[in-house]
Amino acid sequence: MCQREKGFYDATVIHVDWTSHTSLHNWVDRLDLVCEQPWKIGFIGSMYQFGWAMGCLFVPRLGDVLGRRLPFFISLGCSVLVYLGLILSQNIMLTMTLFFFLGLSTPGKSNIAYVYLLELVPTDWQTYVGTALLFADGSTMIILSLYFRYLTKDWLAFQIYGITATTLAFFATMLAPESPKYLYSYKKYDRARASLAHIARINRVERNEKYIFDTEYQEDMRNRKSIRILSASWDGRTALSQEIVEDAQQINQSEDRTPLLKVQGARTSDYIGSDNPADRDLETKVDNKEQGSLKELIKDKRHFRNLILLLFLWVASAFNYNLINFQLKYIKGDIFTNTIVSSVSEVSAYLISGALYDKIGTRISFIISFVIAVVGSILLITLSDSHQNLIPVMVLGSKFGISASFNVVYLANGLFPALYSSTTFGICNFFARFSSMLSPQIAEVTPPIPMQIFCVTSLGAAVIAFFISDKASESEEKKAAKSVTSTQ
Repeated sequence: MCQREKGFYDATVIHVDWTSHTSLHNWVDRLDLVCEQPWKIGFIGSMYQFGWAMGCLFVPRLGDVLGRRLPFFISLGCSVLVYLGLILSQNIMLTMTLFFFLGLSTPGKSNIAYVYLLELVPTDWQTYVGTALLFADGSTMIILSLYFRYLTKDWLAFQIYGITATTLAFFATMLAPESPKYLYSYKKYDRARASLAHIARINRVERNEKYIFDTEYQEDMRNRKSIRILSASWDGRTALSQEIVEDAQQINQSEDRTPLLKVQGARTSDYIGSDNPADRDLETKVDNKEQGSLKELIKDKRHFRNLILLLFLWVASAFNYNLINFQLKYIKGDIFTNTIVSSVSEVSAYLISGALYDKIGTRISFIISFVIAVVGSILLITLSDSHQNLIPVMVLGSKFGISASFNVVYLANGLFPALYSSTTFGICNFFARFSSMLSPQIAEVTPPIPMQIFCVTSLGAAVIAFFISDKASESEEKKAAKSVTSTQ
């Protein structure tokens, strides 16, 4: 019997059939949600999404200002405390508050962590590693369904696993180095070399040779040129220090092509260098300004245009991804089996889109993904009444397309230089979170309006994708960006 406010009791008695395999011991009985007002129940998920959106306003930017490691480390620490509070909480208001803070920490664990990990692996592996991350994320629903269907109805063991894994990740991060690509982009060359040496030790690779980075070499040469000009223009009447002039004259006596730093086998590591020449141009433009300033990103027309276009593609992918998930309730049958089949469709889309991304490029990947989603939604709109037995196929086909686009929006963040990659990720995710909050309301509108909206937004996204400046179209420049600087 439900106890209401002011000590009154609801006359309705709610019985739970614990013999059914669909009944679970979770927050519903712990927080007595069957007796709570519907808006409070819905607010639990909304607070998480709202906290995530608020976190996107500042947490990803910290990843570009303070580095990848520190914000990720702090987010993990906060998550451990929040998880512990959620496990112990027996009050719905406390649970809602904790879900807000869980969402607030999510950008550090998803946005920054995604960029951080990809910067710690070789360039040629980044697409595969990024796809593997989303594959693992999509596979959690398969594991959860099997766990609750065949092992136990109790949620506590799985929650304990979650907090244990997060705690282990927290301590493991203490031993992890800062992203060498981040340090390279901010011209912190000594720290970048130390980070690479740390990675080499972990991989048990001996690297005793001395080296400098390509941009470091170019910067040294520019400094030499500046000193040479300074010396040539000094006429004895200015207030220049005689010591500076003598230093300039000494440098000018050296051979023009001798670098200031003499090294053996000096070369650029394609491991941390930017693959895109425009990225390097942008990093060069901020040499004498505040590095990482968003103003510099906006001034670059290609990057700014890509940011605006990707923002719309993020919104369309996130909105439609959540919208199609709500359509799964129209598929008859066992809920656990349906969830497993749906998740298999999702992870298959991740694998296929990831495998093709480097081969066909960002633009074509987006177009194909959204077109598949459009075709599936059109079939669902036109044939759902006459061919109800095909509804599962049409829903899963639409989910396959939109899941593929969801993987591509993550991978497409590589279009931006490391100076801004965490910030651009956060900007796009901020608007995507708000669009995700609208999906449940749209899903409850009278059919076929939800799928019509799904179809229109997917079609619009496919058109927008035509204007993306694709990295794959610059293959020759990409090869040039990997050129090696070698001096003796």
